Amino acid sequence: RLLRLALRRDRVRIPVWVASATVEVLVGAESVEPRFMGSYLLIAGTGVAQNLTVRFPLRKEHTVETIVGQPFTIDWRGDQIVAMSPPVKPTPPMVALPPVSIPMFPRCE
Repeated sequence: RLLRLALRRDRVRIPVWVASATVEVLVGAESVEPRFMGSYLLIAGTGVAQNLTVRFPLRKEHTVETIVGQPFTIDWRGDQIVAMSPPVKPTPPMVALPPVSIPMFPRCE
């Protein structure tokens, strides 16, 4: 992702599934050694607007998840679902119930 900002001391959250050794940071065209605090990448401030590029490989994962009792095979790229099987048939939108014309409870007197 490319960000253009006046760099100040800040943090960028890196997904937990990214190995810190695979993170590459460029400030302008200069490679910078990444520093971390937990799952956050620490950004040292320069005060001058520069391009900040943070690169890391996206995970590609294949999982089987059970949703409402049915198993689904899910293909992930990063934290996004890119494929799912079996395909799910879209359900029609829910139809509003007609208004109740008779009272549900007897009238209190």
